[in-house]
Amino acid sequence: MLDPQSQLLLRSLLSIVRPVAGLLFKKIQAGTKPAELEVAIKAGLTAAVEQENKLETHQRLFYKSQPDSLRGVPGFLSNFFDNERVQNELTQPFNEKKWISVSNLVHEFKHSAQRYQQVNPLEDRIEPWLKAFIEDYFQKTPAYYNFENVKNQYFQQLRTRYGKVRFGGIAVSAKEIDNPEELVNIFVVPDIAAQKSASWSGSLSDRLENLSADKLLSVSKSQKLVLLGAPGSGKTSLLDYLAVQITSQKGQDLGIDSETDWLPIMIKIPDLAR
Repeated sequence: MLDPQSQLLLRSLLSIVRPVAGLLFKKIQAGTKPAELEVAIKAGLTAAVEQENKLETHQRLFYKSQPDSLRGVPGFLSNFFDNERVQNELTQPFNEKKWISVSNLVHEFKHSAQRYQQVNPLEDRIEPWLKAFIEDYFQKTPAYYNFENVKNQYFQQLRTRYGKVRFGGIAVSAKEIDNPEELVNIFVVPDIAAQKSASWSGSLSDRLENLSADKLLSVSKSQKLVLLGAPGSGKTSLLDYLAVQITSQKGQDLGIDSETDWLPIMIKIPDLAR
């Protein structure tokens, strides 16, 4: 339930939905309709306002726009969406099959705010607000359903390739047999510990002491990790296991945020040498 201030803001923002949809429609080469864009924009604006509704009033993006009843915000956002670079970003999923760059939109948002004196947004709330808008905006577009279909097919391929362990053997009839087993049923998750390098500046080694490897993704905040271990110690199997769990929608078993859209990309080192 939105509080009165959030309801007022949302009602005022919905007045810009149709004009903005018209601007974006002119940029899209094919594959959607103005009405579909209106639904997507409305969903994005609603999500952004609902996210802010959970915060105290003084923590919200447009708090400093008070007490003018937020009348300046729709004009500011109309100015923001009228920016050609912003339109190019929001039409990326349609025209270029690319994801929308949050950092680019944040930059344009700040630039628009400098030129639009009536509104003075809280800087630390710009990125969360735009992320909420983009996520729900994209999920209501036809491009999202195409993306989801492709992603689900990719996930199925990953599970097929890495989700089974095959055991070769000889049957009683002297014929070779292949007995596959689900990796998640037989994989024993090892413990890991961090190895600090000379250039290491973080404190990850303290946090990874005797940690079960299936919690690696939830504990580490680093974007780059290297798994070291003796041959046969389970490095590859661990990565296969993590990928299978993520693509099976079992991220909670790994302790990772279920709201984060994880996308495993498996590249074997021998393949890079080809």
